[in-house]
Amino acid sequence: MNTRSFHFGILRHAAIGCASVGLIAGAIAVNGAEVEKTNPPATTSPTATNSVAKAATIEVPLSQFTIPASRSEGRNPFFPDSTFGTPVVQTSTNSAAVKVVVALDIKGVSKVGNKWYALINGRTFEAGEEGDVTAPGGRKVHVLCISIKAEGATVEADGVRQELKLKVY
Repeated sequence: MNTRSFHFGILRHAAIGCASVGLIAGAIAVNGAEVEKTNPPATTSPTATNSVAKAATIEVPLSQFTIPASRSEGRNPFFPDSTFGTPVVQTSTNSAAVKVVVALDIKGVSKVGNKWYALINGRTFEAGEEGDVTAPGGRKVHVLCISIKAEGATVEADGVRQELKLKVY
């Protein structure tokens, strides 16, 4: 037997098989889509005509989920670690907000011409300049240099005014 004719024979049978499956599937889809006509039963009146059977409507239930308002009611299965719905504890204080003093370190002061410069936490500032510096702990702090003198500088960091003095060795 020639191997060439053998392979063509397999391909021909495969093509015929695929075509027949497609025709069968198409026939099922067409027959399923048609609406069947029914004849009235023999016990009905002679004036009755043929009626068309209507397809039964299937009601799909609506998926509903209520997010629990507290942990005692359950947890959200879609986001089990979420804190949504957790009551927020509010503390009321009558005193003004406590402002934290940021630890800033002035390393030096210099004067070039008639301008003063201060080295604060590794960054050089002149009077009236503002910028960000890295505070201890790696936190970024916004600093406004208000004035500079030979003995130190006056700065405002995160809304708190501070006097930075040079250390004398």
